[in-house]
Amino acid sequence: MIDRDPPQSPLDILERRRRRGGRPRLFLLAAAIQRYMDSLLQRKPKPRPNTIKMLRSRCGTLLDGLGPQCVLSRLTFKQAQSHFEERRKTCEASTVNPEITLLRQLLLTAVSAGDIAPTPLSEQLKDLVEALPETKPDIFSREEFHKLLRVANDGKDDPKVYTRTALCLLIAHESGMRLSEILHILKSNLDFNEGFIYVRNLKDIDWTVKRGKERDVPISPYLVPRLRAYLEAQDSSARWLFPGATPLRPVTESVLSRSIKAAFDAAGFGERHRTGAHMLRRTWGSSHAKEKTPLITLCEMAGWKDLKTARVYFSVSRSDMKEAVEKHHKAREAKQAPAPSAASINLADVDALVAQGLSLEAAVTFLRKQLDGRS
Repeated sequence: MIDRDPPQSPLDILERRRRRGGRPRLFLLAAAIQRYMDSLLQRKPKPRPNTIKMLRSRCGTLLDGLGPQCVLSRLTFKQAQSHFEERRKTCEASTVNPEITLLRQLLLTAVSAGDIAPTPLSEQLKDLVEALPETKPDIFSREEFHKLLRVANDGKDDPKVYTRTALCLLIAHESGMRLSEILHILKSNLDFNEGFIYVRNLKDIDWTVKRGKERDVPISPYLVPRLRAYLEAQDSSARWLFPGATPLRPVTESVLSRSIKAAFDAAGFGERHRTGAHMLRRTWGSSHAKEKTPLITLCEMAGWKDLKTARVYFSVSRSDMKEAVEKHHKAREAKQAPAPSAASINLADVDALVAQGLSLEAAVTFLRKQLDGRS
């Protein structure tokens, strides 16, 4: 019987060529993708499962389109352009642009690691990125949200105890929390005295907040009694606000997403773009923008990395700009105005002086000098 070596991965073949000396002449796209995914899984904090799943999907799309035997060092701009033009026939620019960025990143990483010689392709790929139209987020009106909440509560307007799906929707609408953050709420992280929900990384189940950004989320006064009622009806020994099949872990995101999607469909909102709990996060952000919540404050409450994300929810009109200038002018004038005197003129004294024959103006001047200690 002939012993055969186990099949080798693209990276194993690459390392074997390295040991022989010199830069490998052929560096496959598959090897670049494997190295990229391996480095991604070694990052601290570890990327969220949804992020890894999304990147694997993009890598798979590149491999399918350019071919598993695609040699990264020989890839031309014309080949890349042809692939992405085919993708645009079936996908929107918001889907294709991240794939172009991923290919650029694979090229730059391979060059910096010495796997391929410097190539102008990474810069040329920038020309393929399409500018996305600036759109406002799809949001719920107050009436639409209450209709959705009624459906999620089995047809009841405001029951004493909300269903799990309805309470999840209400938290998203009132606090702007992401669905993954909502299902990972620990009972111990609900602080009704201070009025905050503490969003924290959970090392014991290997879960981290998006970008690792922990924060304190204010609890809406409307949400407090409904949260309390739900907790009172729940098993007191449960660790999670929304416990799963086992006490060690919360309900899974897929289970909660399916129930939310069912509520959307039953309420007649199934055809809305990107239906789901995240639509309520956008509704929350737009509501705060309409109420003129400062941009920095909104970013802190939502856990956004920068102001660009929050900027989507704000629209500034000419009247808004004019109102801001007038408000600033009035505030400045108020600071420059002399402070009023603590003492005041007695009207009875004014009347007495007028009765003695002084004019009203003279009487007021006389009394004012007395108050100032100048008479």
